Amino acid sequence: MPRNTSPERADLVFLRRRVKPRAVVAEPVAASAVPPAPAAAPAPSVPASTGLDLGGSRSAAAAPAPASRPAPSVGLDLGGGSGAAAPTASSASSSAASVPTRPRGPQPFPAPTAHDVRELGPDDPVLRLDTRQSAIGSLIVSGATAAAWESTDLVTGSLTLDGAAQGTPVVTPGNRPLVGFDEGDAIVALRHVRSLRRALFVGSGAPLGVQLFDDESFTVHPGDPAHPVVLSLLRIDGVLELRAEPLEEPLPLEAVLRQFGFVPTTSVAPRRSRTI
Repeated sequence: MPRNTSPERADLVFLRRRVKPRAVVAEPVAASAVPPAPAAAPAPSVPASTGLDLGGSRSAAAAPAPASRPAPSVGLDLGGGSGAAAPTASSASSSAASVPTRPRGPQPFPAPTAHDVRELGPDDPVLRLDTRQSAIGSLIVSGATAAAWESTDLVTGSLTLDGAAQGTPVVTPGNRPLVGFDEGDAIVALRHVRSLRRALFVGSGAPLGVQLFDDESFTVHPGDPAHPVVLSLLRIDGVLELRAEPLEEPLPLEAVLRQFGFVPTTSVAPRRSRTI
């Protein structure tokens, strides 16, 4: 566009013409360009401009591009490839493999169940109940004249059919004896069987009968008069195991209890707490 070099007219006062100030345009000098910062610098700075430069080269503007490239993120990566997930899976599997497993104790030997045995005796001296039969309802022993018990706290006691008691009774939270007599039958409260360690039932020479909550029942062979048989009950790994134990000779009740290790615990009557 040609520049208007005509002088300003003074006779036309109502007209004004704004004269654009003349800007001093610096000539581009190749030597004055500031070279980009070296790559080793931690944060390259942008060179200050000495004037308006509309025709500068693209090389100077493209120099800071490598420095503006974002560093790889070490935070949450939602679009990571499968290669990043592979070490995680391998590390998880290796950590799971390095966790030591708890050694298992010796497993009980195989034993028949109440469905397989109709009578405990010389041919089948042992049977084992399942978890349901060992924890539901009550275990009823008919024909017993005496019963002894030992709790997990090693509290021991005994009770006869006529009411003679020795040792310490074990009472459940429902105010019911753990092992006791009711209407001539010895009863074990299986609801609280976790408090029971073992029990013993002694008869008078007649066969003992055992009944479970599901109407499953079996008998215990009484043996002969010279070798009577008693019924032993043990709780092993949460299930009950019943055994027919023959005696070498007829013994009184106290001797039978001592032979099986039932030492009556001294009973102490509870006292009400009070101050003087």
